[in-house]
Amino acid sequence: MDKVVYYERVSTEEKDQVLALERQTNELEEYINSQIEWDLVDKYVDKGKSGTSEYGRKQYQRLFEDLETDKFNIVVIKDMSRLNRDTLNWYKFIDRLVKNEKELFFYDDKTYYRPDDALLIGVRALIAAQFK
Repeated sequence: MDKVVYYERVSTEEKDQVLALERQTNELEEYINSQIEWDLVDKYVDKGKSGTSEYGRKQYQRLFEDLETDKFNIVVIKDMSRLNRDTLNWYKFIDRLVKNEKELFFYDDKTYYRPDDALLIGVRALIAAQFK
């Protein structure tokens, strides 16, 4: 059984974004719970926090630290922009994820991050950084 966590973030606490976050949470949890081999063990959610920096994102920082534990082996995110909009922080996260033999699952695409995807994902990170 794979131990799974998810990370979500919205950049403001405006009503529309909070409602979108609630919808995303419901979708993610429904999807995770439908996977027979997955066990949801924790969630990390930052409300009203920009993805352009890791500072002030307590749940992101907790997730980043927990990558070095045995608490889980799969991190689920909607898409890369929810995790980071800063290219350097993206690569720091991926480096720690890979070193600790964790997997990253993109819910929107229903795919796992693969090291072979590093160049393509890097380009996406640069694009995401433009939409702060």
